[in-house]
Amino acid sequence: MKKNKIKLKIFLLIISFILFLSFLGLGSIILAQKILPHEYQIKLIQAYPSLMSTLKITKTLDIFDFYAYFQKSKLPVYYLSISQKNLDKLEKDPKNNVKANFIYGDKAYKVKIKHKGFDKKHLAFKKKSWTILFDKEELFLDKYTKISFTVPVDRRYLVEELNMYRARKMDMLVPDTWMGELNINGKNSGVYFINQNFDQNFLALNQRYDQANLYQADLDYYGKIYKDINKWDKYVNEESSPINNHSDVYQLLEILKLNDQDFLQNIFNIIDKDNFYKWAVHALMTHSQQQDYLHNLRAYFDPTKGKFEFIPWDVLIYEPHADIDVDYNPLLTRVLLIPEFMHQRNTYLWDYVKDENNLQDDLAYYDKLTEDTAVGFKQDRVKQFSNKAVANYIKLYREFLIEIYKNNRKAFDYIHAWAMVHTGQNQDPNILSKLDLEIEAFAAQTINEISFAVPEVIDGEYKLILDNNNNNQLDTADKIIGQSSYDKEKKIYYFKDIPFTFHTKRKIPGYEILNSQKAPFKFEKTTYGIFISGTNNNGKISDVKIKLKNYFTKDITKLEVKYIYSELFQDFRKINLTQEEFLNSNNDYFYLDQDKIKVKKDVIITRDIIIPKNITVTMEPGTNLLISPKKSLISYGKIIAEGLKDQPITIKPVHQDNPWGVFGLVGENANGSTFNYILVENGSQTQINGIFFSGQFAAHFSDIEIKNSIFRFANGDDAVNIKNSKVHIENSYFAQNKFDAIDLDFNPEGIVKNCIFENNGNDSIDLGGTENIRIISNLIINSGDKGISIGENSQNITIINNTVIKSNIGIAIKDLSDPIVINNTLTENNIGISSYEKKSIFGDAKGTIYNSLIYRNKKNLELLKGNETNLENNFNIIENKNVEFIDPANYNYLIKNSNNKGNNEILNKYIKTDFSVTPVGIYQNTNYQKPFNL
Repeated sequence: MKKNKIKLKIFLLIISFILFLSFLGLGSIILAQKILPHEYQIKLIQAYPSLMSTLKITKTLDIFDFYAYFQKSKLPVYYLSISQKNLDKLEKDPKNNVKANFIYGDKAYKVKIKHKGFDKKHLAFKKKSWTILFDKEELFLDKYTKISFTVPVDRRYLVEELNMYRARKMDMLVPDTWMGELNINGKNSGVYFINQNFDQNFLALNQRYDQANLYQADLDYYGKIYKDINKWDKYVNEESSPINNHSDVYQLLEILKLNDQDFLQNIFNIIDKDNFYKWAVHALMTHSQQQDYLHNLRAYFDPTKGKFEFIPWDVLIYEPHADIDVDYNPLLTRVLLIPEFMHQRNTYLWDYVKDENNLQDDLAYYDKLTEDTAVGFKQDRVKQFSNKAVANYIKLYREFLIEIYKNNRKAFDYIHAWAMVHTGQNQDPNILSKLDLEIEAFAAQTINEISFAVPEVIDGEYKLILDNNNNNQLDTADKIIGQSSYDKEKKIYYFKDIPFTFHTKRKIPGYEILNSQKAPFKFEKTTYGIFISGTNNNGKISDVKIKLKNYFTKDITKLEVKYIYSELFQDFRKINLTQEEFLNSNNDYFYLDQDKIKVKKDVIITRDIIIPKNITVTMEPGTNLLISPKKSLISYGKIIAEGLKDQPITIKPVHQDNPWGVFGLVGENANGSTFNYILVENGSQTQINGIFFSGQFAAHFSDIEIKNSIFRFANGDDAVNIKNSKVHIENSYFAQNKFDAIDLDFNPEGIVKNCIFENNGNDSIDLGGTENIRIISNLIINSGDKGISIGENSQNITIINNTVIKSNIGIAIKDLSDPIVINNTLTENNIGISSYEKKSIFGDAKGTIYNSLIYRNKKNLELLKGNETNLENNFNIIENKNVEFIDPANYNYLIKNSNNKGNNEILNKYIKTDFSVTPVGIYQNTNYQKPFNL
């Protein structure tokens, strides 16, 4: 009796222990379902099928859904009949193909079947995945050679069918898919995700070329899909090329290795851009990372256009997360790290999230799937999870769809942005201010409005110019993106609705090309420099307000503005040195002679020299300045440089092949500076004390006179650049300068007279935004661009008695400029006169041309659409008449035996001389000579 009691106790202990383990396992499963992300719940069961025994306890509750067995499923039902012998073959080796009978409706098919997939999720459970192979002579539904039945848990129940529905809406290449039930040997195997397989029929049914490469790359746990061509296998092989041709893949992988610039230019030559962005957005709809660096790649190479199309497959759904861009696919990452491409992707994403009806349509389809599969899932006794768990998963995924949609939409609202306004004088004088916009934003931004005040400047004009090459200097590479308007009542200038898009760069911490880390993209603060440039750039910008507009949502963001005042200028304090201080610090170059400060006659300047504004410096005949490379002499005071014909003043480099900087005048204290018989050569350009000097000889806001001088071999933009100054240039010679010879910008008054211009690289005389300028009796030979250029709304310009020969363009009139052109000879040029709009911010060219000979140019006139240039008494219209000049070999282009063909009244008005016979062409020859011998 005692022994029996002991046995009973042992038995009860064993039963208790078994129950304890069962409930422990059940508790673990329930706990896991509560705390683990859904992906890990499913993967846990699939990785450890033995846990299914515990799950069976939870499935006992399915008995309460017994009524479902009396309901009719809304899904199509397919019947499979397999002999026990063939089932044993499959059990022994899952890779076997065995014969079976397949029935749908009243149609029976003799087929071969095999297990789909060979990992645990497809084989380790009672419910398995299948592939059905049909005879080529008897296709299923007359179109399918092969279909697969996949356990729905592996496709997240209804999610993958929704994914395929979405792809079809987006006109993407995907196989036919649907939900159905499978009955095997009279036993219900429940609901399956069914799909057409990838083969030639798939391509043909989707109106694709069916003898093309159709690729897959799956389950490379070393992540080499985008590094190794050997990881790409084929469903379909291209038949027009050598067997097993992988040249297309090789080309794609080679492009992935290129630098950013070359990659940008080439990637969409090998990939269909529209398909690629749709593919990327399709994944974002479920925050999927399935088609990653190691598996699930499906790609079709279209030989009719030479580009890849990517096919959404096994997309599934992931937990919603705020960081919607993740480094999971090297190709996708490489593309999206280029801001322009990210913007294009976002354009496709916005098309989906901007309209909630897109989500509602998807949810309606999902809900219909839920309704249609409800009975089938409840009748499915071999599925892995209980009815309650399946229903919960389906509900959970629906919630995910909504939350992911909201996250994707919310992403477009993210922006952190600031602005810095650089003001003061530490900048190019063509710049009023430089703005630095620092932007971190998911979506591209545009400028809604920039407003500012400029004290003492009323009703001016300003341009907004992007620092296109990010060199912090205004140059020809930069891009005008806006033109200002002026509010007279508020006394502010503003730029409104600038369409240029500002993108934020992305980065991945520790990012290495082609090594995906499944790390979220991070925003990289991206700075855009923008110049404000106009006719009065006094640097006194104030009250700056900046608003950005979201490119997609149109939401407005007001930026916090911070002002940056430059405190440290090179040699800035030297501007106000006293005479004594100046001489003490520069006694190696200057000396005092009877109350006059003079330059020593032969000096080598090895540092930048700043002449203070209250000092006048004299340069005597025969003075020779040799200036070291990149060094400059800038004077804020007056300079009197009077050389003689036989003792010119020379300003040269120490080394002929290494240019010096600039000889410059700045400010009104330099007014009245004169230069007579000087030679300036081999200078360049520089920026000193916030002022950019573009000419080797320059005067900014300083009235100046130049006579009998030579300027040559300039390496900067201009040989002589005069800005905002009254200027008189006469009897001088300009030759072999790299770009422009004379550049006059925004000058209120001036004259250029009796000068020779020869072999200059760009323009010989370039006027921009000037007024009251007279160009008289100059000889211009072989200008690389224009002999005389008048642009940027230059007004009251008279051009009289000039000869322009052998240049690209004789005279160019641009951008609202309105010159009077009288008695000029333009011959042997590519174009005689060209009138056009160069900068749309200004408008069409104007001007009137009188008595001018425009003769034997390759094209005499180029008056482009919209110009308002008038031609009066011009000889060019007589194309077939020969004109004989007096002595062209010595540049005397007066016409022999000229008769009265010109407008006498206009000529007399402008030169105050009474001509009895008014010629066409130049009316007077000038005995052109170089000012002195070199």
